Amino acid sequence: MAAEDGTAQEYVPQKKNKEPTETEKRRKKIVPGSLMKAEIRPGGGDARPSDGDQVIYHCTVRTLAGVVVESTRSEYGGKGSPIRQVLGKSKMLLGLLEGLPTMLRGEVAMFKMKPQMHYSEEDCPVSPPSSFPRDDELHFEIEMIDFSKVVSDDLGVIKKVIDEGQGWESPREPYEVKAWISAKTGDDKVILSPKQGEPYFFTIGKSEVPKGLEMGIGTMTREEKAVIYVTNQYLTESPLMSVVGLEEVQFEVELIHFTQVRDMLGDGRLIKRRLCDGKGEFPMDCPLQDSLLRIHYKGMLLNEEKTVFIDTRIDNDGQPLEFSSGEGLVPEGFEMCVRLMLPGEVALVTCPPDYAYDKFTRPANVPEGAHIEWEIELLGFEMPKLIELQVTEDTYLEFMFEDNEFLSYLYHGSFFQDWTGLDFQGVMDEAEKIRTTGNRLFKEGKFELAKAKYEKVLREFNHVNPQDDEEGKVFLNTRNLLNLNVAACHLKSGECRKSIETCNKHFVSLSHEEFHVKHNWQYTRYPALVYHHRVQTPYGSTLCAGKIPSPTLIAYNLFWGRALRWLSARFKRACHRMIYDVLVLEANPAHVKALYRRGMAYMEVGDFEEARSDFEMMLKVDKSSEPDATAALKKLKQKQQDVEKKARGQFKGLFDKKPGEIADAGTDNRGEERSTSENQKNDDQEDSNGTETEDVEDAADEPREGLFSRLWPTGRRLFSALGLQRCAIL
Repeated sequence: MAAEDGTAQEYVPQKKNKEPTETEKRRKKIVPGSLMKAEIRPGGGDARPSDGDQVIYHCTVRTLAGVVVESTRSEYGGKGSPIRQVLGKSKMLLGLLEGLPTMLRGEVAMFKMKPQMHYSEEDCPVSPPSSFPRDDELHFEIEMIDFSKVVSDDLGVIKKVIDEGQGWESPREPYEVKAWISAKTGDDKVILSPKQGEPYFFTIGKSEVPKGLEMGIGTMTREEKAVIYVTNQYLTESPLMSVVGLEEVQFEVELIHFTQVRDMLGDGRLIKRRLCDGKGEFPMDCPLQDSLLRIHYKGMLLNEEKTVFIDTRIDNDGQPLEFSSGEGLVPEGFEMCVRLMLPGEVALVTCPPDYAYDKFTRPANVPEGAHIEWEIELLGFEMPKLIELQVTEDTYLEFMFEDNEFLSYLYHGSFFQDWTGLDFQGVMDEAEKIRTTGNRLFKEGKFELAKAKYEKVLREFNHVNPQDDEEGKVFLNTRNLLNLNVAACHLKSGECRKSIETCNKHFVSLSHEEFHVKHNWQYTRYPALVYHHRVQTPYGSTLCAGKIPSPTLIAYNLFWGRALRWLSARFKRACHRMIYDVLVLEANPAHVKALYRRGMAYMEVGDFEEARSDFEMMLKVDKSSEPDATAALKKLKQKQQDVEKKARGQFKGLFDKKPGEIADAGTDNRGEERSTSENQKNDDQEDSNGTETEDVEDAADEPREGLFSRLWPTGRRLFSALGLQRCAIL
């Protein structure tokens, strides 16, 4: 049965664990009552300074008896200049660090501070003046003159907000910006007149305006008005305005509008440019989840004529295209961009061939290798019934500028399928539909999409709890198959290590029909240490539920107990014997597939002994797998021989040459490399059981070996025993 709504909050994705800053550590020391504030003169507006803002203020310090001990004002013996500091970055007293963010512009307030809030704080970063009463309770009179946002850490770019903008999205590379801009020097000499002619239009990241101005505009929101102070090191050359050589320039900017332009791949090949704004907030209202989408689009070749090869408003009788995302029904670049659109939005997408039709069914009038331009309008979308977890706007902002991580976070963490109300069979039927779609995508060679489907079901299974033995058996079998499918996707994508790890998940969740399944499962894991220098694999996991152990558990414990007593070379053999007996008792075909796929992954990364062990165990566990295991062992033998030939080629002549002669190492390797590449062409053949096979002929007779070649097998075993089998001759 699916988990109830009340459990949803347990799965709220966790933010990154960040080390607390020094400021945060200091604020944790504050004791209630140690800092008191009294308003003397109210300020104006609603804005208050925050960490990272530059604050400008006057400060007068008095004892409780009214005696002035320190001041910035000239009438009290000070210099008359206000203090300029950056909250959270400048060294300041803890009381000021906590009190200044509570003030408005123009406000005057009195802060009563205990000694630990000023100079008596432990490890206080500010040294007190001589004869200062650091151990007394003091009054700090503060006048907040002004504050502004610091854009660069060296205070070379500072922004002062005049009118707040709309929303929270800011322009960034390569957004297109439209703004009114005026400028004057520090002595009020006008450089750019305000609102004369047309507003400025430029692209962020192309250096069309000075660097400091671009940095400041990058912190603004739509319709915001601000003054940006830029010093000479950030007044770079630009085609739109000449300010080089000036000491300081004050830019007054009114951000009229900016167009969202997204570099989807980060290399400038797949670009999404928003032509018309949609409804809602980006990205919360985008179809990031797999959804049923309704769109109109026009496809054009990226040539001088902009040849149109499809227009749904004309070619489809005016009917929009409807498709489900995440199922490979449209080109990859097309779907990537649609997922980041709002309802009603119109976008122009420029797409390279490998993300357009080179890997997708190509329309008849689209040539091979063609760059494509799509004009897409998202009419609407329907998402499956989902349970949405509590994700605040701060969470979106945190991930906004890390696109890949942000999208992954939303897809994997903030939603899960709502199976509430479905019985166990209904849940398994829904899971089977998604798995079937994944199988279709796998057969079409879309391994990443297929893997996403399998992993989605595995995530949903975290919220499903079988209620009896029969449901538990079905559930575990389905989960094991999904893990094996994920392993196959990793293997096809060349991620062999991940494939091995996924296969190991299968072996740490061995099931048995006599295991009793309860709402809260308890796993007892028995890690079996493997001698290989990089592999430490947990071979098994048993389910404890207070019932008499099954034969599987008895055998498992028996052989595990033996293994613990073997602290020699026989230890590894005992571990393999233990897992072999468990697999034989289980007699589950899924175990054979897991062994096969893990063995293939081991072979691809060069762990030949581990691969051979898995293939040989296949023969022992299931006699019907003999053809696949035998073919795999032949392929393993051929691959191992190819590697050894290549190694011999590298060592060839190393010890046979006279002193001073140069060995032609590696010159005879081309034949072996060609042989290896030919052997790998057949890697995608599969038998009826879904396991991969390859017919590899026995290696040809090798040429007469020299002294070093005859010694090589012994040396190789020595290197392997020392964990040095991956050494290379440089």
